Amino acid sequence: MSLDPQFSGGDRAVIKLFGAFLMAVGGLIVLLCGLCSLGVVGAMITGVVQAGFAHHANLGSSSIVIASLATTIAMVAIFGGVPGLCGLAVFLWGRNLYRRRPGRE
Repeated sequence: MSLDPQFSGGDRAVIKLFGAFLMAVGGLIVLLCGLCSLGVVGAMITGVVQAGFAHHANLGSSSIVIASLATTIAMVAIFGGVPGLCGLAVFLWGRNLYRRRPGRE
């Protein structure tokens, strides 16, 4: 190996492979967080609609529905948003490694 800091040959292939693995893992994290968040919000909306039909559209105060929706959105943002952003960061890091040109460090 030469002392040149630029990657070439097999080193470049390993960096591209690692970047591809990071993109795959980051993409899976984002996909699963999004699907889980969609399921939670869908279940909440379904519950409100079912409660409305069960009580003949008498949900009581609309502030209860708004508070329930706000709580669900906050839970989704915390438990789905933070890991989703981490997955996005991993994906972008992998894409950066995959696309890196040999002259860049």
